[in-house]
Amino acid sequence: MMKNGHKFSKCWRSKFEKVGVCTEVEGSVDSGVIAGKFMQHFSKLYMCSNRVRYENLRQEYLLLRKTT
Repeated sequence: MMKNGHKFSKCWRSKFEKVGVCTEVEGSVDSGVIAGKFMQHFSKLYMCSNRVRYENLRQEYLLLRKTT
């Protein structure tokens, strides 16, 4: 009952509300472009050495995605 509402609000905003935050990745702020850049980057990290095993794992993953 004796709390200072103004101080509480100021503290709350400083911890949880971020106004005007702009996330930039390689010069882009568009979330779709940024997601594409991440996809390109991480897709280069994996090289398939066994195509059959890759397809089996892919189908298993897709099946798990349907059930969750």
